[in-house]
Amino acid sequence: GFTSQELNARILQPVQQDTGMYTLTVSLQGCPSLPFTIPLQFFMIPEQPVITGEPFYCSGDSVILISSVTLLSQNPAYMWTTPASGQLTLSTPEYYAGQASGTLQGLYTLTLEENGCRSLPSEPFTLEVRSRPVIPGIRGNSPVCFSETIRLEADFAEVAEAAGVGIETLKQRANELHEFNPMLGHR
Repeated sequence: GFTSQELNARILQPVQQDTGMYTLTVSLQGCPSLPFTIPLQFFMIPEQPVITGEPFYCSGDSVILISSVTLLSQNPAYMWTTPASGQLTLSTPEYYAGQASGTLQGLYTLTLEENGCRSLPSEPFTLEVRSRPVIPGIRGNSPVCFSETIRLEADFAEVAEAAGVGIETLKQRANELHEFNPMLGHR
């Protein structure tokens, strides 16, 4: 047990085993007071969380970030700091930020609180949102008779412009004309 003669007693670096009933008795000229008992609980500070998510999200993807630590108390608090919403507190380890867009891009941090004890904030998680390419038009030589070559052509001019490369470079990378003959295979 714990005994102290100090007016303001302290337990330095308490642990969960120090949880229990504490009784105070005051003596005046050898006469003790009636005991006064209070329950005290000590809680551990939650572990510093790590935010997990994808290395990047494409425009329109669902953005879900997850805490590496799950709190088991009745009233857990997951306190997120986000570029889009500022600070918000959730009761679950998952944070659904919405559909990926430029407004969600930036740094996210997470602090946990359980039984009044706060963790250290997580290291910042960088959320990157990448644009999806423009869908190129595609043309084919339809109808095609058996044993004839099927030709598919794609218009990569808009994709090249969006990617910031020349059309010839993109044509070389993408092989813009595909031919297929069911009798011979790819050409």
